[in-house]
Amino acid sequence: VVTLYLPPGHQSFPQEFSFLKILANTLNTLIRHNQYLDTIRNNETRLRTITETVKDAIIMLDHQGKIAFWNAAGEEIFGYSGEEVLGKDLHETLAPEQYREKSKAGLVKFFESGQGEMIGKPLELMARKKDGRIFPVGLSISSIQIAKQWHAIGIIRDISERKELEVHLRHSQKLESIGQLAAGIAHELNTPIQYVVHNVRFLKHCTHEVIPMIHG
Repeated sequence: VVTLYLPPGHQSFPQEFSFLKILANTLNTLIRHNQYLDTIRNNETRLRTITETVKDAIIMLDHQGKIAFWNAAGEEIFGYSGEEVLGKDLHETLAPEQYREKSKAGLVKFFESGQGEMIGKPLELMARKKDGRIFPVGLSISSIQIAKQWHAIGIIRDISERKELEVHLRHSQKLESIGQLAAGIAHELNTPIQYVVHNVRFLKHCTHEVIPMIHG
């Protein structure tokens, strides 16, 4: 609301009302614009807070396959800071050498249509840390169009511990199966042995009774 105070006896002209209308509309536009900017800043703050507190790496690729966004978890998982990787080729930086060409080929189709075999599917791949170590990751990729160009957003989780637990579980299951098999074999062997033992005892008992009768 814009309130204008005029001195008593002031004679208004049509031009003044036109000017005041333009001024009011301009102020209203500026106020709305500032409110819009505040909303954008608040949304950016919320988004930044979320992406910096999650435990999964969140990485965005631009339309050239370069890293355009990198959160704190990315540094924790891969060992690279944002300053080190922003603007770098993703596959040259994070993919093991034997997987790079295949991954790059899939990006060509993605940048044309935003579609691909890896989009929207949970994946398990191998990745490379800054120190060169290769490790397993869980990956989920989605696509987003910005300024009519396709970008990819990947959420990556280190699954090394889970894979180690799976190996230990399979090993334990194998040992359990071997134990059950050994117990079964022992039971099968033990049954005829017990049968023979019982018969030997019976014959021994009978022999002790018959031998004196023969000698007598």
